[in-house]
Amino acid sequence: MGYDATIVLKEGTNKSKVEDFLTLLGYTRYDTNTYYHYNEEDFKSLYYVHATFDSEYYKNYKIYLRTLIYCSNYDLYFINRTIREFRKFFECDFRTDIGRGKYFKHDKIITKAEAGCYKSIFNTDNEFTNLRLFVDLLEKGDHPLKNFPEEIVGRENNPIYKIRALALPYMATIIEEYFRNTYIALLMYSERKEKIFSNIKINSNDILRVSNKEISIEEAISRTMSFQNIYKITSYYRELDPQLDIKGILSKPYKRRKESLFMTLDRILNQRHELIHSNKVNFFYQNSNLKKDIDSIEESLKRVYKYLIDTYSWVQNSY
Repeated sequence: MGYDATIVLKEGTNKSKVEDFLTLLGYTRYDTNTYYHYNEEDFKSLYYVHATFDSEYYKNYKIYLRTLIYCSNYDLYFINRTIREFRKFFECDFRTDIGRGKYFKHDKIITKAEAGCYKSIFNTDNEFTNLRLFVDLLEKGDHPLKNFPEEIVGRENNPIYKIRALALPYMATIIEEYFRNTYIALLMYSERKEKIFSNIKINSNDILRVSNKEISIEEAISRTMSFQNIYKITSYYRELDPQLDIKGILSKPYKRRKESLFMTLDRILNQRHELIHSNKVNFFYQNSNLKKDIDSIEESLKRVYKYLIDTYSWVQNSY
């Protein structure tokens, strides 16, 4: 599913001029008839906008514009802008999903830290989907390890526990990447970035990557920090902005549990550490525990994102 539009150019339009015009608009050639646009500046784009020539028509060139359904408002704006610019400089007609001659409607375009933090939480969706699929596979009735004879070989020799434990590094990575990417977005536009920059030493490889424009200076700085410890994570955010109390927001009650969300994240990160570095497996960690932890991580990250929205009076998105 997505947003689609078609530009029909007048017969005899010069294809080379159209190609040059797409480049001027900010599109990059992907192959012979396909271009794409993705604006990384201020986190404007969420998905690519594709522009594809119709390869079947040589008299009336058609340009198909498309982006996915979960695009940003900027992505929709850019499709509209593409159409408007073509209408200014070429004789053409157009149609969108809304109808002939009708542009897409979109809400306010968000940018900078607001867009970066939204992008960070948005990108976790597929990760949680994959985790829940992993649990479903473990619970399948025809799973070959369902009837493993623990009473004979012992629980510690049942591979199902180690297979289940593999979810721990994955969950820890989701936690780490969310907090790192959100931190990067906030650091880019922080009034305290000069102070933070002065206290950081970046390794030579990352300095080279920054010089080659492979990563941002903020990303390079984040790579000097450990996002595998929730206590350190909360201190990084406090240094960015003294009013940010990530530990406090995650320590508030959740479903009357004794273990707060903050404690859950701390436990999962520690369990991951014990598994990776000591090959220590919790043989009492069942599918029910795994599902509960997945839900808790998802709630934790959404709670942090909503907290940032409230703190900075940002636009309320779907989270």
